[in-house]
Amino acid sequence: MINIDIEILNSFHNLFDTEENFKNYVVYYQSLVNWVNEKSEWFTVDLKKSSRLDVLLTLDPQQYVVENPELSLNLEKRRIGLREYETIDDLAMTIGDTLWDLVTIRSGKDCPNCQYDELRYVLAIDKTSKKSILTLECESCGWSEDIMGNAWSGGICDVYPARKDDINGYKFD
Repeated sequence: MINIDIEILNSFHNLFDTEENFKNYVVYYQSLVNWVNEKSEWFTVDLKKSSRLDVLLTLDPQQYVVENPELSLNLEKRRIGLREYETIDDLAMTIGDTLWDLVTIRSGKDCPNCQYDELRYVLAIDKTSKKSILTLECESCGWSEDIMGNAWSGGICDVYPARKDDINGYKFD
């Protein structure tokens, strides 16, 4: 793990001093994405992949950011903007978690594995066939299952947040 440079930490803190970045959830999402992209020398391909930023940085916030995420824009500066991160990995993970919070649609179903979290809808995209499969995932323990409640058995896939249209357009068997 790479210790964080004071300049990048200060730059991140300064992001939270700009009121315009908190105009709404879409703007907040885009401001975090823009900041990461501007600091690309710090966010390696491997780091983006391990913190799931690789997927989140490519999404159109107009299509993916949910109407009422489970976070308050008024508290974001205190929640993540004032923290003293020790490593760039910690910062990347926090940004990734925050971006996921902004695009997560919850299923209303508790995780059968850990029972600590509600499952969220995601699209699992098979790397070979490119077929999209609507699935449920626990962000706490990583449990994944199909829509019918069966443990995930689809192998390794790219995982994207599901949009309302993905869920509404899915044909439940």
